[in-house]
Amino acid sequence: GSWFIYALPWALVFLVLSYFAIQFFYKPEKEVQLPSDFISNQLLDLGKMSRQETITALVLIATLIFWMLERVTGVSSTIVSLIALSILLGLKVISVPQFKNGIPWNAILFIGFALNLGVVLPAVGVDKWISSSLSGVLQPVLGNPYLLIIVLTLMIYAARFLLVSLTAAVTMFVLMVLPLITSSSVSPFV
Repeated sequence: GSWFIYALPWALVFLVLSYFAIQFFYKPEKEVQLPSDFISNQLLDLGKMSRQETITALVLIATLIFWMLERVTGVSSTIVSLIALSILLGLKVISVPQFKNGIPWNAILFIGFALNLGVVLPAVGVDKWISSSLSGVLQPVLGNPYLLIIVLTLMIYAARFLLVSLTAAVTMFVLMVLPLITSSSVSPFV
């Protein structure tokens, strides 16, 4: 929809401010000059790609293409991921012991659960419960868009302690706060 048009001014302001903040906070102590043949020398040092590196690169490119074309092909990204993993295991790019022991599965499961909270919580109705609970808190600030932005920013920041993923936190807040904001006739630009 038109969300891009509403977000564009904020994005441009943020982009410009980010550039100046990076220049100010992360200014190099001295100017770094690299020789003109630096990259070609690094590529020569790496040498030719091995069989495993070539297979991995091709599988990764194919996986990314199928992920981007998920709506066109109708093949779920989960199926694409499993096929890519099967190819890497089948062609012995990754061995079974490496797969079992070399991956921190508890961290991957934790991250997967945290990232999917933004989908699960609305599915079970937690977003509506929190939205109704927050309506009393947000009602006084709905008339002032500047104060509303500050309060919502602080609330999203506080939610980051509960939800690991920023995407999940923002998704939850959009789903919870959008009905309140639209009912109070606050501009979507805010």
